[in-house]
Amino acid sequence: ALRNGTVTAFNITADGKNVSQLWTFTSNSKFSTFANTSIRELGGGTAIEDINLDGINDVIFTDDGGAYDWPGEVYVLNGTTGRQYASATFGQGGSFGAVSIANIDNDDNHEIIVPSYYGVYVYDYNTTTGNLSLKWNNSDKYIPNAIVIKDIDYDNEYELIYGTTNRSCTSVKRPCNNRLMIVSAGNGYVEKSLNFTA
Repeated sequence: ALRNGTVTAFNITADGKNVSQLWTFTSNSKFSTFANTSIRELGGGTAIEDINLDGINDVIFTDDGGAYDWPGEVYVLNGTTGRQYASATFGQGGSFGAVSIANIDNDDNHEIIVPSYYGVYVYDYNTTTGNLSLKWNNSDKYIPNAIVIKDIDYDNEYELIYGTTNRSCTSVKRPCNNRLMIVSAGNGYVEKSLNFTA
């Protein structure tokens, strides 16, 4: 994935000596009133998971516009063809950190956890409909990295562990802070919130 909004997949031969391009995908260019320009940019990384359980790995990632009113989007692509078959717009400037993938509620579907500039967004991928649906979100401030998924307190329920930061905060309209957050993966309930000095 490149900052210019393109994701490219390559085939590598078994001996590692030859590389060929498999496909290229370009993310959507979208307008920000705050920045007064259209922006197409990718953030911090991609995830690989067979999210629709068809035996083919998929590529999941978000875009990154930075401006607080820019409509960030999460994309799901077929790993073999690069065809987009699911997406959801979450806004909030997009996401710089990579998405996390897990089945956090023990149903038949994976969830996609998005660390946006202004909050966590948790999407359920429905293998029957092929759609992403929002399970919950919060308004925690700038989350620059991927979110860790772990049953940290051994209660047989997953928690999301992540840090927020005031570094590179993009808007005085939504001030950021330095905090360690531990929240319930199922519903976003805050189990622990700790200030720290960066």
